[in-house]
This record gives sequence, C-alpha cells and structure tokens, in this order.
Amino acid sequence: MTKTHRFLLTASVSLAMAFIFSCYNGDIPNPNEGEGNTNPSEGEGNTNPSEGEGNSGSNIASSSSVRSSSSQTQSSSSVRSSSSLSGIVYGSLTYEGYTYKTVKIGTQTWMAENLNYYPGTGTGTDASGRRVYDWETAMDICPASWHLPSIEEWKTLVNFVGGEEIAGNKLITNSFGGTDDYGFSAPLGGYGLYSESSGRTTFYSSGTGYWWSASKCGNDQAYVLILSKNYKVQYAGPDAARDLNTILGGTRLSVRCVKD
Repeated sequence: MTKTHRFLLTASVSLAMAFIFSCYNGDIPNPNEGEGNTNPSEGEGNTNPSEGEGNSGSNIASSSSVRSSSSQTQSSSSVRSSSSLSGIVYGSLTYEGYTYKTVKIGTQTWMAENLNYYPGTGTGTDASGRRVYDWETAMDICPASWHLPSIEEWKTLVNFVGGEEIAGNKLITNSFGGTDDYGFSAPLGGYGLYSESSGRTTFYSSGTGYWWSASKCGNDQAYVLILSKNYKVQYAGPDAARDLNTILGGTRLSVRCVKD
C-alpha cells in the first residue's frame, strides 16, 4: 500500500469516528438515572378521601404522588375503616355538629384533622382554613374521652413515626408537600397573634405548623410541636420566643386531640 493510500484510509477512519461521537452529543443514556425514586411504598398512606376539607386558605400545591381513595368511612364514631393500600385504620368522631376523621397510630388514636370548633372566643382561622386557639381554650376544648396531648404524647407519636429527623414529612398532609404516611394529615397553617387593641389576629409563618401541648414550661409558656416540610421535628419550650408559646392569651395555635 502506498503512502498516499495509507493517508487516505487514515483520514477516512478519523472522519467516521468523529461523526459517530458527534451523534451522542454527550447525552449517552445513564442506566442509573432516576434510581431512588422507585420505592413501592413511597407516598403510601395518602388515601384520605376528604383531605383538605376545610382548607379554604391558600395551600401549597399537592405532591405528584398518585393517591387512591380509602374504603368509605362511616359517620359513627364506633366504626373504623382501613385503607386497602397502606393499612391505615381510620375512624370517625362527631363533635359539636362536625364529623372528624380519626386515625390509630401505634398505641395512640388521634384526630386525623385539626380541631375546627368555634367556641365563641379565644380563636382565629389560620392559612389552612382551620381554627387556631389560645392555650386556655385549647386545654378545655377537646370532646369527652379525648384531651389535648402532653409533650410526652407528642414525642410518642414522633418516635413511632421514625424520630425527629424524618417524622415531619411523614406527618404532613399531601397538600402541604408531605407524604402523610400514617394518615395524620397535618397542615402547615402558621400561628396567630391576637391584639386586644385591634381585636384582630395576625398570622405568621405559613408553611410551618404549630400545635399546642398540655405541658407547661415555666409560669406562662407551654411546649409546642412544630412541623415544617423537609425539616426535623422541633419542640418549642422555655427558650422559645415568647410570642410563640405564651399561654397568657395572645398566641393562637392549632389543636389536635388524642384519645384518653
């Protein structure tokens, strides 16, 4: 083969290889791309057919995980129904003309939605459309055989769900970006501060949820459960800003009742 022929052959091969690699343009498919999004149980427990009821305020867009409806929950407080996918056991409780969903989580039975009863005073409406209450009202507002949880009862719930580092998203409702794995369906409606001079409640921190406990810390504060999407669970105590957990009447937080 002459030098000319060898040169032409080498040039042809180089041009062909250049064409082949230019077709990929760096976008060679990655066989591992998207791994980690294949958990078959991801989002399970999102079967609350009445999720978001009463949420007349602006909500964060619901997550993209597909939900299926649970078996129909009857209105009687003694009848329970279970989700066909997740094993969540729902019940119901009728109180002051409103029927609340209830849910069994571990050894505890909780309301599966925030209390929404209007007692006439000591309340306001948060960003999720549900009522919030001052501490004194919260202490006496749960129905018979139910009560405002102590901080230890809140911690029992959080620990059962997986601990402070991961429990938040599992307890938060889908419409606020959580996975709601246990049917607790916590909205993130913020908290309110009531002004006696104006007679109005101003709300703060929408995107975070605050729930009273029955446990006092000091003379004029109570422990508070705090949930935020993608953050660890927190408990506001004696070191919290006073506006957040004062029991003297100005602070308005959400209420969940737990069964005796």
